[in-house]
Amino acid sequence: MDEGRSTDVCEEVLLAYFADQAERYNSSTLWSQYSRLKGSLKAYDNKSKVLRREEMLKFFKEAPDEKFLMMKVVVAFGVAGACRSEEMHKLQITNIQEEGNVLVVTLPHTKPHQKRVFTVLSEGCVNGVELYRKYAALRPSKVTYSMYF
Repeated sequence: MDEGRSTDVCEEVLLAYFADQAERYNSSTLWSQYSRLKGSLKAYDNKSKVLRREEMLKFFKEAPDEKFLMMKVVVAFGVAGACRSEEMHKLQITNIQEEGNVLVVTLPHTKPHQKRVFTVLSEGCVNGVELYRKYAALRPSKVTYSMYF
């Protein structure tokens, strides 16, 4: 790469590129190019962030439960079960069994179409069971749907 040359892609560059392409191609081709380019830009623009262990522990310790309790439970479950967002969304109350100081979570609808079971522990730096209990206690008794989150 040339020195002094920026790899940043700004809106002006994209608009100029598509204005030039619009003179040669119809709208469906432009849309296809846009979709491919958008995917590439997201991949190379470091859009997806990885939550490091230190950052996660800081979040659990410092973020107030009054505002972030649900997020803490989602992170605790997601990390313990290596869950995808779709699996978290489909999680139901009946999929969570409390067995002493351990939660046994069953995911019946997973990507490879196989039931998956994982545990959330009350030990260590993050007490996932305590967070679960606090969040579950906030659920109104008259709620009729079974989705957990």
